[in-house]
Amino acid sequence: MPEQDFFKYDPGVKNEVEYLTNAYREYTSGYATSIIRSTSEMLFEKYCEAKDDIEWIYKNGDTGKQYFSIVYIDGLQHQWLFYADYIVKKKDGSIWVIETKGGEARGQDKNIDIQIENKFNAFKKYAQAKNLNWGFVRDKDDELYINNTVFAEDMADDSWKPLSEKF
Repeated sequence: MPEQDFFKYDPGVKNEVEYLTNAYREYTSGYATSIIRSTSEMLFEKYCEAKDDIEWIYKNGDTGKQYFSIVYIDGLQHQWLFYADYIVKKKDGSIWVIETKGGEARGQDKNIDIQIENKFNAFKKYAQAKNLNWGFVRDKDDELYINNTVFAEDMADDSWKPLSEKF
């Protein structure tokens, strides 16, 4: 985790509050609005802020060697880097690495990442090799669900569990 970082900020944010669980001081809700974050990212940050068992949450960067990344292989056997969205330390000492993806709304898939399955499988393999807590998190009807077992695009699949059950 970089000692300091720069985040996009929404100057039009209303009712700005500091997110005390964020790894950086003075990180506020102005860094986590719909102009800057996806719905699943906003919901995840709010979820962590409301939980008593979270020591800190770090929003990972999208590109650059200073950020945590995992190699995945696409259908043409090319290697790419995938940057998981969040690293979270819980008060029990466990570290979780979380990737958020678009969920479902009105029965329609909101995921726009065509490499989601390749990333999921690479993440799973990496996490197993490193004995790491991990999961893909998606939103459905303003609730968050986590999957770290078998990839399934359909959120009705039993592999998607309410976040509060596993995290």
